[in-house]
Parts: sequence; structure tokens; C-alpha cells
Amino acid sequence: MRYFSSLVLTTSAIVTLATAVSANIYSDQLTPYSDQQVLKLLVVEYARDPSTFEDAHAYITLNRPAIMEEYLSQTLDWHLTPVAALLGSSGVWETSGTGSMIILGILGIAAAVSLAGDGGSEDSNPDPSPSPSPGPNPTNPEPAPEDPPANPVPVDPPAEPDDYTGGYLYDDSGTLIKLTSESDFEEIESLAAAVSNARNSARFGAQQSASNWPFSAIKLEYARGAGLTGAGQTIAIFDGGFQFSHDEFKAVDRTVTNVNNSIVADHGTAVASIAAGSDDFGQIEGVAPNANLRLFGWGSIGDEPTSWEASIADAAEHGAIVHSNSWILKASISAGKSVFTSQYRDGFEEDLIDYSRKAVVVFAADNNSRRSDSTYLAALPVVIPELEQGWLAVINLFVPYDLAIDSFGTPVRVSSACWEAARWCIGADGAVQVASNNVDSPYGRSDGTSLATPQVAGAIALLAEAFPNLSGPQLRNRLLATADNSFFEHTHTLEFEGGFSHGYNEEFGHGLMDLRAALLPIGTLSTTTASGEQLVLGKVAIVGGGASGDALVKGLTNLPVLSMDQVAGDFRLDASSFVQQASWSNPLLRAAFSVERANLARDRNLTRLRAQGTRPSLDVLTPSRLYGAENYLESYRGVLLPIYANKTQRIELLVPTDSEGDIGFEASYLRQFDRSAITLGLSSVYDTDGVLGMTSTGTSDPLESVSTSLNVSWSLPLNERSSFQVSGQFGLTDARAEGLIGDFSRLRYASYQVAYDRADTFQQGSTLTLFVQRPTRIESGTASVELASGRNSNNELTYTQYDIDLSPSAHQVNFGFDYRTPLGNQAEIHLGMLHSTNAGHVSGETSTAGLFRVQWRF
Repeated sequence: MRYFSSLVLTTSAIVTLATAVSANIYSDQLTPYSDQQVLKLLVVEYARDPSTFEDAHAYITLNRPAIMEEYLSQTLDWHLTPVAALLGSSGVWETSGTGSMIILGILGIAAAVSLAGDGGSEDSNPDPSPSPSPGPNPTNPEPAPEDPPANPVPVDPPAEPDDYTGGYLYDDSGTLIKLTSESDFEEIESLAAAVSNARNSARFGAQQSASNWPFSAIKLEYARGAGLTGAGQTIAIFDGGFQFSHDEFKAVDRTVTNVNNSIVADHGTAVASIAAGSDDFGQIEGVAPNANLRLFGWGSIGDEPTSWEASIADAAEHGAIVHSNSWILKASISAGKSVFTSQYRDGFEEDLIDYSRKAVVVFAADNNSRRSDSTYLAALPVVIPELEQGWLAVINLFVPYDLAIDSFGTPVRVSSACWEAARWCIGADGAVQVASNNVDSPYGRSDGTSLATPQVAGAIALLAEAFPNLSGPQLRNRLLATADNSFFEHTHTLEFEGGFSHGYNEEFGHGLMDLRAALLPIGTLSTTTASGEQLVLGKVAIVGGGASGDALVKGLTNLPVLSMDQVAGDFRLDASSFVQQASWSNPLLRAAFSVERANLARDRNLTRLRAQGTRPSLDVLTPSRLYGAENYLESYRGVLLPIYANKTQRIELLVPTDSEGDIGFEASYLRQFDRSAITLGLSSVYDTDGVLGMTSTGTSDPLESVSTSLNVSWSLPLNERSSFQVSGQFGLTDARAEGLIGDFSRLRYASYQVAYDRADTFQQGSTLTLFVQRPTRIESGTASVELASGRNSNNELTYTQYDIDLSPSAHQVNFGFDYRTPLGNQAEIHLGMLHSTNAGHVSGETSTAGLFRVQWRF
């Protein structure tokens, strides 16, 4: 953040060295040699400008005093004489705390003043236009705030569950909120190589120092790995001036505009290089290197307007998604709205509100860590609440980095707290490598909220590129809702659209900016069907039936569907995420269930034939409908009621038992010949919530179908103890749907079975059946799906229609046997085995099940 202050650091070596030593202090690794060098430079600087002492001491006493006191106890004798002579007062040395003032004073300067300013006069009233102004007046200091913890205590997040497979966010109470399965975000997570390449690039690595790595601290490499550079977006920056001829502002596929013929100035050059320094030229790159820049300087030459009002107007006219401000207006927000109305023209408030509805205004917080309130413009929404939707305040967080283990430590605040701006406040590490204005290609390292702020502005441009459907306020919400707030206690919660919340406090605001989290879905993902039904990722909309096998999943795989997260971000997911293939995970239980159904069918036939006084033939007694070939109506919901039966004819009705039951009938005719018999059957069923086993899990748009089939069975007795049977089913289905599936063509399906039955095998009264089956399979037909695929100019969803072939990838074939033998008069032993190739009609899948059962009848 730029101070309009009389404090001028003319010795660049002080800034560079002090920053390095400050980093050592934060990592608890004091380096006596460098500290001694700092001391010597401090003495020189104090002699030149005593006003530096008070401000530096204020910073140091708030941060890490215990470490320096321990250090001073070992080094005080060395520096006592020269410093005491310089100060000219033995009274200064009454406590070791004074030594702390002197040595860490220069460190405070390095951390609290981002870049040099020009001289200026003291003025307690707000300036009508930005101009150099002094720091805190030693004779009339600002009230000291209640000191926040010098070492914030991290809040340990809850342990991740054992079944963790994807990303999580923490709500304000520290509770894990699961996003969804990691496999649903392969488009980002599979870019690990690209992320690694971005992190290891020379320009990205230029921001790495021995103690911090600011770009990696905000996880910028994930945006780079996803190919995001801010292309097509515009960043407006209002500052003192810019070195337009610098390598970092050379334009390739973008424009860099000197809006008002600004003068050359170091501060603006540094700020702009961090927001959008080139990734094609120079030694560093900005957060959004391909974003357009509109640079407006208040220290301009010529006849162009130079006010902040004009800069906002220019940003609005040229569609800048973000307006970055690394400067402060000298006033306290407690002064109220009168400060704003006295500084800016009538009508500017409405212009600013209108801009904040479409874009984001970003302001730096004060670098003075002792400040007890927010700067005026950073907290402007306090007095103009309509601005909050598009406003951000930025604090400076030092994020220690351990190169040896490639790990980041707990962020430490090195600027003002967020205070009144906490609801819209976020942090970044402002200790960065920047472009300088000395010549066209120099660089240096600097620190402050001035350089944390353009990181946030660049991040807004990256998010605008990634989420072109979102407005500026929605992009701002993404940054706040995903900031890392795990290292401090939350005292407040901010609710976002979609029911998502995020914890914050007055010191850290929402926490450290996290671009990776901002690019991932926030909360749950959902898509909206053409009929208006909302489908939530993680909740299956349609379960494929056995007849369709893998056709539905296969057909929807690689078809993109536009889905939205809880903060309105669009993500393109694979449409197969919303469907599930029919399960074949427990064939043993299915076999037992099928066998029980076969027994029931056999017992029913025996009862019917005995009532007619007819001796049952072998084909009636055998379980030829075993393992998926049972009575066609038995797979539907309802009760079978026999309506008519004689020796050759039978009619049964399927009657629903509740409002969701199915309705149907089956009629069969048996024609016997001299050595064989043929059974012909006709069945039809109205399924109120399914299509050949395919079901919908939604409540508003169920599937409905009418299936009609012809059933044919031919049996040939081979002798008195054995027979051969061939059966098949051939049908048509007409279906309707209005959810993820919008319509069906007419479906054709079939099933086949060949069985050999033998009586009295191994024991009198036993039956053995050997069989080969091809269960019911859809042979032809399509399902029409309409998937959300984009947005029109009104930001309304548009849809693309696809026809999905419902024929599975393979034919399931079952091989098995069934053996039953009596055990006395009231018991029966039952053995069975089933092996399926291409199980579920899925190529290459196999399934094997065995069955042993003893049954007693009472």
C-alpha cells in the first residue's frame, strides 16, 4: 500500500536487507550478521530522519518482541555505545525494550512501507486528490489498538473421513463440507503435470525467496496449470505513474493503455507488474499476464483528467472487470459519509454503485500494523452499503515457506487488520519481486499491501476468464468463500447465495486467498434439465436396468453437461456423473432370490395342475425359469391374481397394491403334440416408474413405460426321465420421460433360454437342470437427452440434444445347473451354480454364484 508520507527510504539496501532479516525473524531463525548490518544501516537512517523510529517501533512492539529481547540480551553490549552516542541520552537505555525499538525499527519500515513516496506536508483533513502524506504523527499518535496475537494460533481442521476422495471446504464452525468425488474434477486435478510445470517455470519461480513464495502461497500455479492467464479481461489500475516502456508491459495479444499520459513512477510500475506483468518478456510475470491493462496515473501530464472519478469512469466504459487501488485516503471511516461527499462530485456515488454491480473495486489496507481502524476507502461500504457487493479490502499476510520441505507455515499479519472492512477483506503475501522504473528492465524485491492488492485484482481477472457467466460481485464472492480461514478463530459468518457460508474475523477477514479452491466447485454441483428439474451431483438421477446394461453410462460418457455450484460457478462435467449402471455386485443373493421365485412359480403350477386332476409333466416340475427367466410379471410391483386356468389356457392379472404399483396381464396357451409341446404367451405391463428395469430416482420426472411381449416355449421329452426345452421372449416398449432423459424411441428387447431337465438323478425324486440363458437385453432403441451446454446473451441456459443408443456393449450369457433332492418327507436339499460371462451385458465382466440350501416344510 502506498503511504502519502514524509517517510522516504533513500537507501535501497536497507529495504532489501531488512526484508531478508524480517523473514528470518518470522521463521525463528535469527542471523546475527545480517542483524548487525541492519543495525548499522538503522543508525544511519535514524540520523537522517528521526521520524522513522517511532513508526518502526510501533510495528515491532506489536510483532515478535520476545524474540528480539532474547537476541538483544546477547548483542546489547555490541551496539550500546554507538546507538547511545547517537541518541545522546542515557535514559533511553532503562530497558532492553529500547534496543528492540532500534533494531526492529528498520524491519518495521521494510514491512510497513511498500515503496518510496514523495515528500509532503502533514494534514489531518482528507485530501481531495491523492498526494503524498505523512505517516502517523509521533506527537499526536493514533490510539493504539488492542494487540492481536503476535503468533496466531492455527485452528486444526477436523480429521478427514476415511472415505475421503475429493475436495472439502470448512464452514464457520470448522465442519467439513464435502464437495464431491475427486473423479468429478479430473479436468483440473488431472492437470498435475501442467501445474508442476507452471510452478517450476523461471518467471513463476522468480517470486520465490529463502523465506516466502507469495504466488505459490495463493496457489496461482493451479490457475496456470488450467491455462488461465486473464486473457480477454481488463484490469484498471489507479496509481501515481507507470514505466510504460518496461519489458513487463510489452503487449502480445493484449493491450496496455496509458489512459491519461501518466508520468513515470516506481510505485505504479511495481503494482502493475504484479497484477499483469508479461509472461513473454522480462524476468517475472503477473498474476494475470495476458489481461489488458488500463493504467491511470494521478501524476499525469497533458490535459487528461487525473482524478479517481475519471479512472472509475474509464474502467466502466472499457469493461474493466476489476479496478485496483494501492493507495489510501487519509481519513477514518468513523468520520462517516461526509468525507466522501466532500471529496467527490455529485453523482459519483451512483456511478460507483453502478460499477460495483458489474465489477470489483479493490483497495489496499494500511501497512501500519498498529492501526486501530480501517482506512476510509477500504471500508467505504460501511457508509455506502450498496458498494459491498463489489468491494474488496486487502491486507498483507507473510506466509513463511520452507524450501527444504516445500511447505508453507502459518500466515502472519504484517499490515493493518481488516477492522470494519472484515466482511469483504482478504489477504495475500505482499513480499514480491517487482518491476522498477529506473530503466526498462530492472527489478527489485518489495513488500506491503500495495503489492498484495494487485494479486487480488489479477485473481479476479483469472476467475472472470474461468467463469465468463459470472458478474464481478459473483467473482468476488468466490474469492471470499474459498479463502483459507483455517489458521484463525472465526467470530462472524458471511452467508453467500446458494446457502453457503464462510467464517471471518476483524483481524484476518476471510483469510488467505486460495485460487485453487476458487477454481474448484464450491459446495454441491447441480444441473438443470430442460424440463426444469434440478439434478444434484452425487445423487444418481437414473439407474440403468439389466436390459440396458452399460448403454446409458457408455452413451453419456464424454458428453459435457453444464453444472453450477453453490456460488453460481459453471463447470462442465461428464453427463455420466448423473447416472448409474445396474449393479451386479452380489450375484449370490440374486441367485437365491431367483431360485425362491422359481420355487414359488413351480409350486403354483403344481397346485393349478393338481386342482385340474392332471398329472404334471416334467417341464412343469423343473425350474426352467431360474436365474432371470422367471415369470415376466414377477419382476413388477403388484400382486399376481389368476383369473382363468384350465389344462391349456391361463390368464393372470398384475394388480397394484399401492398408488405406485404397476398394472398388467399375461395370457398363455399350451398346445401339445405327439412328442412335444408349445406354449405361447402374450403379456403387457404399464410400469409407472421404470423402463425395462431402468428407474428414475427423481420425484418430479419419473420414467413411465408400456411393455408388450410375445413369450414362446417349446419342450421335447427325451424319455420318461428327461426333457429338452427352448424358450424366448420378444417385446416392444413405448416409454416417456421428462427429466434427464427427454424421450425414448420404441425399444425392442428379447431373452432366450435352453435347458435340459432330468428327474431321479442320483436319488429318487430329485431333479437336475442344466441351462444356458441370454437374459433380457434391449436390442435396439434410443433415449433422447437434453443437456445444459451453455448460456445465451441473457445468461439463460441453452441445451443440446443427444440420442443415446440403449443397446448394451455385449450379450450376457449364463451357464448353470440346479439340483434338488428330497431329504425325507418334509425337507429338500437345493444346490445351484451360475456363471455369467459379459455380466450385466457389459463386455469383459464376469460373475459366479453358488447356492446351497436346505428347506423344511411344516
